[in-house]
Amino acid sequence: MNNFYILGTKYGEKNNEDVSQYLPEKEAVSIGFSWSTDLATFYNGNFLELDKMLRDNGEKPITIAQVKKFLSLKPGDLIALKSTGSPIGKMANLEIIGYAVVVERNGIVYKHDPDDFPLGLGHLINVDFLELDIQRKLQLGYGQTVHKLKNQNHIDLIFGDYATVLPQRKTTSQLGTKMKNTSESLVTVSANFIRKAVHNKIQQGVYEKMINLFGEDAVKMEENFVDIIFTTKEFTELIEVKPYHSVTYCIREGLGQLLSYYQKHYQNRKNVHLVIIGRNKPNSVDKDFITFIQKTINVKFTYRSCEQLGSH
Repeated sequence: MNNFYILGTKYGEKNNEDVSQYLPEKEAVSIGFSWSTDLATFYNGNFLELDKMLRDNGEKPITIAQVKKFLSLKPGDLIALKSTGSPIGKMANLEIIGYAVVVERNGIVYKHDPDDFPLGLGHLINVDFLELDIQRKLQLGYGQTVHKLKNQNHIDLIFGDYATVLPQRKTTSQLGTKMKNTSESLVTVSANFIRKAVHNKIQQGVYEKMINLFGEDAVKMEENFVDIIFTTKEFTELIEVKPYHSVTYCIREGLGQLLSYYQKHYQNRKNVHLVIIGRNKPNSVDKDFITFIQKTINVKFTYRSCEQLGSH
């Protein structure tokens, strides 16, 4: 069973050291408690001995509880990284900045990282990042460094589609298909698997909505590996679906693919439009990036959120 955690990214009693910028290079998440003590012996192991050792080292019970939760992270567990869980006034406030999945790498999950900050981060758990540098604000209260989530409503709200375990995407031919596999299955969870599963879920939803709006003759899925192609007498849209919360990241990852598909298979089509579809509406920074692209490339480009489908 895969578990769901929230993990803080600020160190120190006043939370004045942001470690999130160092995590991608480490390919890990971290905590800074009991910095100089290697805890490898206790990873997913004998917590009675760990409890005694940390108490002998002067650690407080609340700190010991956080360390135990961190050392319980196992491959396949999903983590929401938070910048803060502290309330604003009387309003609960949780700011999520990224998502990751725990992995075993080179035979290990936990690593001691005792060098002085920022070269070292104390204690590491290996992860693959689903995405970073996002800003999701939720009215939930999770103030401690490590939380193991049990409330299913909160899991769904915090993790969304990342909480859904789906089978891997099937390879398709250049002739296209009409159905992505979105049924549940017991699989080994990895970041790549989760991204593909969420992508497939969104893609299938977009395809079905467009079929309802425009009819089957106008919409194809996976023709020449393009996620969705929408064709009218006036234009052809090459559509790439991306699963990320960040609009800019969706565009950065998807636009190169669309240009490649356009160059290989659709140069002879008249009035080709390139479209990225993602989860969220663009913010002001995203809109500036979209405008820059539209002014720079010699082909019509647009971004749509799932909510904006049908607006052509």
